[in-house]
Amino acid sequence: MSEAHALSPVSLAVAEASKALLHQMKPDGHWSAGCRPRLLESALTLHLLRGLDNHSAAKAALSTYCCRSLESVRLDVTARRADQSFSAAVAAAALGRPVPPGDLARLRTLLDADRHTSVPRKQVVLQALLAAVVPGTPGVDTMMLAAVSAQGGTHQWVGQILAALRLERAPSPSSPDLELLVKTQGADGSWQGHVLATVVSLLSLSRSGLAPDTVDRGVEFLLALLRERGGIPFIRDQDTWVTALGALTLAEAGVRRHVMEPSARYLRAAQLSDGGRPYAAGVTQSDADDSAVAVTFLAAHGAPEAAPAVKAGAQYLLNLQNSDGGFPTFVRGAPSDVEITAKCVRALLASPPNDESHRAARRAWRWLETRQRADGGFACEWNLSPAFPVMHMVDTACVLPARTAPNSVQRVLARCGRYLDATSLPGGGWPLRAEDSQAHPCRPSPGQPAHTPDSTAEFRHTPAANARRRAGRRARLSEPPALRLRRSHPGTDLPHRRSGSSNGKGLYPYGYARRRDSHSTDKAAEQAQRKDTRRSG
Repeated sequence: MSEAHALSPVSLAVAEASKALLHQMKPDGHWSAGCRPRLLESALTLHLLRGLDNHSAAKAALSTYCCRSLESVRLDVTARRADQSFSAAVAAAALGRPVPPGDLARLRTLLDADRHTSVPRKQVVLQALLAAVVPGTPGVDTMMLAAVSAQGGTHQWVGQILAALRLERAPSPSSPDLELLVKTQGADGSWQGHVLATVVSLLSLSRSGLAPDTVDRGVEFLLALLRERGGIPFIRDQDTWVTALGALTLAEAGVRRHVMEPSARYLRAAQLSDGGRPYAAGVTQSDADDSAVAVTFLAAHGAPEAAPAVKAGAQYLLNLQNSDGGFPTFVRGAPSDVEITAKCVRALLASPPNDESHRAARRAWRWLETRQRADGGFACEWNLSPAFPVMHMVDTACVLPARTAPNSVQRVLARCGRYLDATSLPGGGWPLRAEDSQAHPCRPSPGQPAHTPDSTAEFRHTPAANARRRAGRRARLSEPPALRLRRSHPGTDLPHRRSGSSNGKGLYPYGYARRRDSHSTDKAAEQAQRKDTRRSG
C-alpha cells in the first residue's frame, strides 16, 4: 500500500467503529438500547411495592440493589451533587432507615442552589416525593402546586405527574385528574415509558384506592423492567433515539444507502402525526432531539420515499422554534437549549431549502452565538459532559453555508477549540463531568466491560473527541476517511464521500455544499498554477 493511500489511525478507528455498529443493528434496521438501573426509580418502586401485597422476590431484589448503591456513595449529603443526595435520601427512607433532619435541611440547601432542581416545577415534584417516602416531611403547598399546574408549557409526562400530585391531595372517583391518568396509561402499563411518571402515578392511585386495574398494569410494567442486579431504569428503552443517532453516524461515515435502508424505513415509521418523533416506540410525546437527528439522517439518506418524512419533520421543527430563535426539547415556549438548537439547525440545513428554513436557521445560529461563554463552552442541559454541547456546535458550524455569518462561524469555532484545549486531560480525552480527573471512555462503570477500540461508544459518545475529530478533519485531513478506505480496500461498503451539490447526492443532498476537502483545494490550486505557467510561457 502506498503512503498516500495508507489509513490514518482516525480513518481506521472510524471504519472499525462502523463495522461494530452495523453488527449490532437488528434486521429491521433499529438498535436496541436498554438503560442501566438508577437509584431513584429503584427506591421509589421499592416504596410502592412495600405498600402492596405479594412481590416478595422483587422487594428483596430492589432492597439489595438500594443497599449496594448506597454503599457505593458517601452517605454525607454535603459531599455529593443534588441529584445524588436526593436519590440517597429517598433510598434510605425506602429501606426503612431514618433520615436525620439535619441531612434533610442540607439537602434542601443543595436543591435550592442547583440550577436544574431549583426550577419551581421540579421543586414541587421533589418535595412531593420526599413527603411520600420520608416520614414527617411536609407535603407540597397547595397554592404552589396550583401555580405550577397553571403555568402550562409542559410535556406529557410532566403533566401526568402533576395530575397525580393533584389527585393525591384531592382523591375522588369523579376527578378529571383520575380520568386523565386512566386514559393516558399506555398499553404496556406505563405512562410514556417513563418510570418516574409511572411510579408517581401508581403511588397516587394506590393510596387513594382508585383504579386498581390501572395500578396492577402499572406494577406489571415495573416488574418487567427489573434488572438482573435488582434495579429499575429511568425509562423503558430509547430505541428510536439510538437508531436515529446510529444511522446518522453511519451515514456520515459513508456507509452505502442500501445498507441503511432498513433504518430509514424504521425511522419513517416512527414519525408521529405532528411530524416529530418520540424517543421510543409507544411514546406519544414527540421531541426536537429525536426529530432533528432523524431528519438529518433521512435527508442524508436521500431516498425519494423519505422526502415527505423529511419535509414533515422540518415543518415540525419550524413550528417548535421559540421567539428567541432557539429550540426547546418538547414544547414551544419552554426554555431553548443549546444542544437541541444546534441539532435543529443541522436538520433544517439538510432538509429541502426554502426561505422559512433559511430564516429559522439564521435566527437559531444568532441565538447560539449569544449562548457561548467567554471560555468557549456552553451550558449543559441534557448531558453531564460540558464538552457535549461544544461537539454539537462544531458539528453545526461545519455545515453552515459559507455565506451565513462567516466571521461569526470562525469566531465560535475558535472559542470551541480553545475550550477543548483547556479542558482536555493530560493523558488525552475529556472527562464526563467537569470535576472528573479521568477521561470518560477509559473509565468503565461498575459491572460494565471496559471500552475497546471496536466500541462504538468510543467515537460517537465521547463528545469532545468527536468535536475535535470534526474540526481537525476540516483543517488537517487530506481526504475523507471513507475515500481513503475505499481506495485501499476495494469492495468495502464505505463509498466515496461526496460533497453536497444541487444534483441531490452526497451527505447534504439538497444543495448545501460542504467545504471542499483539502485534496480538492490542492488539486484546484495545482491546475490554476499550470494554467498560469502555460499563459506565461
